Amino acid sequence: MLKKPVGAAFEGWGVGEAHLQATITGELEPESQFVGVCFDYERAASEDPTSVSDDILDRLKKNLSPPQIIQLACVVGFWKFNNADHVSLHIRVESPLLQDTGYVNL
Repeated sequence: MLKKPVGAAFEGWGVGEAHLQATITGELEPESQFVGVCFDYERAASEDPTSVSDDILDRLKKNLSPPQIIQLACVVGFWKFNNADHVSLHIRVESPLLQDTGYVNL
């Protein structure tokens, strides 16, 4: 989890909610080409895997090693699989986590 620590029980890398949401949605300029292309790939592959453009693939090849590209694709694929399972089984997002889904059209 990237979120900023809150109270005694937390996990994260110190990223605030507004920064996280702006990064996920693409409203915030990425801090590097590496981060930018990773999020561009994630958004395209999550929305529609056939929409990953040649431009995104070329930028991945320029900024990531082949193992990093595979790892990124596997992480995105895992979460798509996980989300599909939850949706198909009618498992709702737990109430405390709903605020973390602001970038997803639920």
